[in-house]
Amino acid sequence: MLRQYYAASPKRPFQHIAKVAPDDIKSTKKIDSPRLGVISGHVFDGKEIYYGMCKKADKLYCFDVYYSANEQTKYDPMVKRIAKSFKKCSNPSQCL
Repeated sequence: MLRQYYAASPKRPFQHIAKVAPDDIKSTKKIDSPRLGVISGHVFDGKEIYYGMCKKADKLYCFDVYYSANEQTKYDPMVKRIAKSFKKCSNPSQCL
């Protein structure tokens, strides 16, 4: 499941993505910078992967995705491409 959204939040991007991430996440990656926040890891007893990213511009532009851990080799490359393009986008509102 892929979700794209924006949030009018004064928080750092990581604070927002950490708030909306699942409570039971066993994180494997975290990035907390003033303009970018990322959290990813295993959820639901390792059965699914969660990846969430927010980029700060005039608003917080975010996406997150859940996918089966059994299909990680299939979905990881797609999520990495989305994240890479999202990070490079100079105007996130045009990237969603």
